[in-house]
Amino acid sequence: MNLPNIFFGIAADFPVSHKTQEFEETLLGLIEKLSCSNIVINNQVHGASGITIEKKPKQPVTLRADDGDYLITAQPGVAIGVMTADCLPVVFYAPDKHVIAVAHAGWRGSVAGISTVVIDQLVATFSIDTAQLKVWFGPAGKNCCYEVQADFASPWPELMHKRNGKYFFDNIALNYKQLLCAGVLAENIDLTNNHCTICNHSYHSYRRAEDKAIYNCQVTAVCL
Repeated sequence: MNLPNIFFGIAADFPVSHKTQEFEETLLGLIEKLSCSNIVINNQVHGASGITIEKKPKQPVTLRADDGDYLITAQPGVAIGVMTADCLPVVFYAPDKHVIAVAHAGWRGSVAGISTVVIDQLVATFSIDTAQLKVWFGPAGKNCCYEVQADFASPWPELMHKRNGKYFFDNIALNYKQLLCAGVLAENIDLTNNHCTICNHSYHSYRRAEDKAIYNCQVTAVCL
């Protein structure tokens, strides 16, 4: 099986804040790394909506293509990406229809079921077979460090863990459960790159950032 090209950015490789002027230039370098011609990134709003890229963009880099937290495309050579700094990046590949998707699954989007929304859209638009769907989780804040308030609204209370009087949320397990409920096979979910961005200082972390206005981020991107 020919898998798509996937890039999981780490601090050493992608040390650029998404609010600096150099960001677009860095994305041009990412295009070369992925051996593609274009990259598209949405204006992420921490929800569960997104868009499908139906044709090749005119420019190499398209930033803030639309408001939304997922992108889908079947266009060869067009990379789709998300920016994260503790939120979970999720990459999807449907080999039966040769279509890809990427999602920015923060806790709000996860509680809203963004992983399930992406799969529903893939089925509705491309008639994919969910049993063949391949999924990758990228680096994100994990339940070892992802502290929340005691009244945090989780659809699965068992995903809240209490340690030393503090509460920690397992956003990874939430998305994993949602994928299984949507028909994705456990053996098709790859957690190899799912390191904790909060305690692993190889990654950028919003929680660790001193300046919340210009924090750095990872970029996760995929292309056919």
